[in-house]
Amino acid sequence: MAKKYQLTYKTFFNERLNKLEFGSQFTHPIYLQITYRRSTRAFKSAIFDLVRENSNGSNFDLKALRLTLQGIERLEVDITTKIAEELGDTFTFEAYQKRYNEYTIDLCRLAAPGYTSFLIGYLKKRKLNTIATVISRGLELQSTYLLIQEFEKLVRPEVYQDLIKQSLVDAPPYIALYGFTQTIKRSNMGLLTIYDWQNPKNRNAFLQYIEKAFPQSDGLKVIGQINVAIARLQHS
Repeated sequence: MAKKYQLTYKTFFNERLNKLEFGSQFTHPIYLQITYRRSTRAFKSAIFDLVRENSNGSNFDLKALRLTLQGIERLEVDITTKIAEELGDTFTFEAYQKRYNEYTIDLCRLAAPGYTSFLIGYLKKRKLNTIATVISRGLELQSTYLLIQEFEKLVRPEVYQDLIKQSLVDAPPYIALYGFTQTIKRSNMGLLTIYDWQNPKNRNAFLQYIEKAFPQSDGLKVIGQINVAIARLQHS
């Protein structure tokens, strides 16, 4: 009979490091401590870094910050629990790190560069070169999705609708992915990880979101595109 693996883990705030800006607040970074067969290692939270980057420009009060950090800790524990169950007695810190790096990839971030290239090209084709330049530079400070929301207020409705229509055909599904994250009951995260995507309930919810928000789009085709992108990433 195989020996039961002995593994424990918990999140903690690394108070040995300086506090970092998180939206309009400051906090110590979150780490994950894993102990396996009397050996202990600390891993920096990738989710903390992702959400912190997404929080640029956000005006968090202390309550919002606390809820967001709690959400990060829960997600870290969920991911680590899944990895521990998958690896079982074959667990090693190296195998954990490899799978953790895969599961914490943000699909929104993965799709953003391709969508940004499409967006800049689309604007230039419409002779909106100044707006294209402003958006390109604005991406250094703010997410593409939030810039698109502002862009909607600046242009005629038919222009914006054409942009969305063309993006659903010619660009990675960034808008759909990020829009979906805003419907997830998870405080101020703004991300959808590969770990999240592996849950059939999340994929079904995404399909329902696509059908409602973008009825002109083929939701199953979009899901297929995302699965292909993930498969390519895993084999790269």
